[in-house]
Amino acid sequence: MIPAVTAGGGARVGWVDVAKGASVVLVVLHHVLAQLVALGLAPAVLVETSRLLGTVRMPLFFLASGLFVGRALAGPWGRLLRRRVAPLLWIYVVWVLVRYVVFSLLAHGVGVAAWPPVGVVAAQLVQPASALWFVYALALFTVVARALRRVPAGVRLALAAGLSAVVGSGVVEVESYAWRSMATYAVFFLVGADLSEGVRRAAAALDARGTVVAAAVGAVLGGGALVLADLVRDSDLALDEVPGVRLGVSVLAVAGGVALAVAAARTRAGGRLQAFGTRTLDVYLVHGLVVGVVLHAAGPWLGQVVSGGSVAAGLALAVLVTAGAVLASLSAGRGLRRCGAGWLFRLPEHVAVPAVLRVRRGAGRVAAAGSAEVSLATIR
Repeated sequence: MIPAVTAGGGARVGWVDVAKGASVVLVVLHHVLAQLVALGLAPAVLVETSRLLGTVRMPLFFLASGLFVGRALAGPWGRLLRRRVAPLLWIYVVWVLVRYVVFSLLAHGVGVAAWPPVGVVAAQLVQPASALWFVYALALFTVVARALRRVPAGVRLALAAGLSAVVGSGVVEVESYAWRSMATYAVFFLVGADLSEGVRRAAAALDARGTVVAAAVGAVLGGGALVLADLVRDSDLALDEVPGVRLGVSVLAVAGGVALAVAAARTRAGGRLQAFGTRTLDVYLVHGLVVGVVLHAAGPWLGQVVSGGSVAAGLALAVLVTAGAVLASLSAGRGLRRCGAGWLFRLPEHVAVPAVLRVRRGAGRVAAAGSAEVSLATIR
């Protein structure tokens, strides 16, 4: 099993779980709003706010995912592929198929002849096109980070930052949303992997100074990042097309997000937030299906209930659907595991391991058997 988010193999690091939980809620809200926009039910102010939160939503998620992979990257290829990469690829392929079936049923019913060609699924193994691209990215980033392990960390980070700057600004155009996002956010995964000790020390320093200080720092940095993001987006100087501007705003936003997560982890509600942060895999994988099914079934009715462009009604709807999707995803994940469908969330023990992953390399020999469940420190 892939290790949970821990510091030096000890207790879980609470603020990281809080950060992952907050990030996945923002992801769910983003996807809910995309569906509501298509139905004409999303208030413009909330859509714009969600766009601004794009500066922190995925960057913070990738930072948290990279924080504790350093030891794995230093180990043998076999262990890394078996225990981290293979489970991610398994989950990606399985859920691409699940989404294909569910959304084909919603769009075309049981008339399989009308379903999109199966080649669409095969294409996603090379060209990720669904909301699952994050899982695909984690597997890819892990392999790339291991392949570049002998390259000095400063060089790796500089290359990733440069890639983020030119792709994020549109100087280098990448048509695919998934590939464009990966190029933009890879630097945050590498920051987590290469600067793990520094990030954790900075968070621990804030933690030692108390909740109020951490919250104040987070509010200033995060709020400043949102203001800057708004200014950049509306600038007559096309600042969003200047290489490095988007990256700089995201760095500021992530720093604020870390500080706020540190503060939240110290509150009375921190325990619940941390517990939720350990279940982000279930939410990330399942919520899209829940939202799709609910809005497909209730869309016409909601269009009658939420009418007249009411901001309050639209906001309430977005919050209710987001909260419902999160809770339903958690329940679905728990229920699927209990009824024997845990293979949807982990690489089954009986899946054959390629011979290359069983080669002994000193202490790095990888057994052929053994459950490998993803833990989104990675996602969960």
